[in-house]
Amino acid sequence: MKEKIIEMLHIQEALDNSFMNYMGRTKPLTIEEVQKALFDECGEVNHAMKAEWCYWKKSQKPVDRNELKEELSDVYHFSLTVHRLNYGFSFNEKTLKECRIIHSSDDWFSLLECVSKGYSYSLYYLIFLTEKLGFTFDEIYDAYIEKNKVNYERMKEGY
Repeated sequence: MKEKIIEMLHIQEALDNSFMNYMGRTKPLTIEEVQKALFDECGEVNHAMKAEWCYWKKSQKPVDRNELKEELSDVYHFSLTVHRLNYGFSFNEKTLKECRIIHSSDDWFSLLECVSKGYSYSLYYLIFLTEKLGFTFDEIYDAYIEKNKVNYERMKEGY
């Protein structure tokens, strides 16, 4: 997993740089800017999970696992950027292990809250959230790579 995370950090840096060039931006991204985007994407994960918490609506559709996986991959994009701005291209598996232990009894929503704050450990929380939601890291890695391609296509199309 560590190797794939480091690869994703490099892929995300390239995408961030491409978006910066695309937008004609010269000043570097700030953590605060990325935290806002991360918060917004976490809201989309929460919405994708609505069948789990919407107690007042009989017609609520069940959770669409493919939609949820795509929304999680969006969260990974911004969480990777927050992580890179804080730690560069390092990833500490011991920190992930500690996160799993400390938050072992947390439900998916509590973990999503931790991710949404965009603190320096949000990527570790996100990996654990991914597991809590029943996805393997490899599934999310593949979804991330696919969404990354979509993001480049969007730039070509004038997104």
